[in-house]
Amino acid sequence: MGLRSLWKRGAARLRQPLKDGVDLLGSDQACFPPPRQLGLNLAPAAPAWSLQRLITIVEQLIEQPTAELMLEARYGRHCLSRLWLEAPVDQLPELWHGPIGALQRQLIASPLRQQPLSRDERRWRHRLLEAISASEPAADRWNHLLALLAYLESNQLPEAVSADALPSWLAELGDWCLSGRQEPRGLLSPSPEEYKPEPETEASLPRLIATGGQELLEQLSQESSQKRGLGLIRLLQVDPDDQEVIEELQALRLMLAQLILDVDQTSLETLYRSPIGDLYRQLVQSSLIRREPSEADQAQRDQLMQLLLEAHTGRDDALLLAVALFHPIERIEINLSTFELPAWLPGAWRELSGETPPR
Repeated sequence: MGLRSLWKRGAARLRQPLKDGVDLLGSDQACFPPPRQLGLNLAPAAPAWSLQRLITIVEQLIEQPTAELMLEARYGRHCLSRLWLEAPVDQLPELWHGPIGALQRQLIASPLRQQPLSRDERRWRHRLLEAISASEPAADRWNHLLALLAYLESNQLPEAVSADALPSWLAELGDWCLSGRQEPRGLLSPSPEEYKPEPETEASLPRLIATGGQELLEQLSQESSQKRGLGLIRLLQVDPDDQEVIEELQALRLMLAQLILDVDQTSLETLYRSPIGDLYRQLVQSSLIRREPSEADQAQRDQLMQLLLEAHTGRDDALLLAVALFHPIERIEINLSTFELPAWLPGAWRELSGETPPR
């Protein structure tokens, strides 16, 4: 028998299973095709961070705060908040009573908590509050609560969180709940006045014209006013330099903008979907908005834009719609998710921008 034949016989023996039913070489695994769309969140993760580094920053901040340390602590606070959101729900007690929880309590006790929030920090806090205040508590409710703690201005939890609802491992936060403050515990308890939350300072919406909202609503609700406005927009298409038409439309723009600013948030969608809203949309798409603004127009536009981008008014919805009357909507580059908007408005904004057909 040749060497080649012996090698083949030996190789065949190596391929034999050790005993029946055992195949050391294995067999091809069945292939299960993946779904077309699994629904994974592919958003980039937050920057890498070190727990020990953040502990050092917070300790130094408590001892001697500086602007640089405060800025680093702001970023660290957000990283910690994201960690709470993504932590397994069954590991929250261990995390809360471990180094992560200790760091959270240090942050709450640090000077950072007394600093005003930036605009995006307020957006972040608003989202966490919305999740906690949902009518149907979600499984990750305590994740959101822990993510929120370092953004609260005082030791007061949202009204939606009661002391009785807190899990046992968060019992120490019972004193932060309104429901847990009915009976002061002797001299160790603050007076009832100290429990009152201080309202967040808010910038007020501007008055572009003196006419009140109710009067504007009555005037613009008239069919004759709506027909006149639409007629002026058509005349502007025919003669873009007709000064009388331009001045009338500028006055109409101020009336619509002021009405939007005066209408309460619960009625804004109704107004937007009404004949007045049709007139508004026509004006936003007209050439008037694309003309070189006068000094007065520019001052009003800048005022609205500054309030929208830098101040906290609680009415981003109204400001956003009002801004579109003074600035071409296709040139407004903003991230809608960073604003406090009702659920209907992002879709309406896409309609207004021409990204989707109007409904």
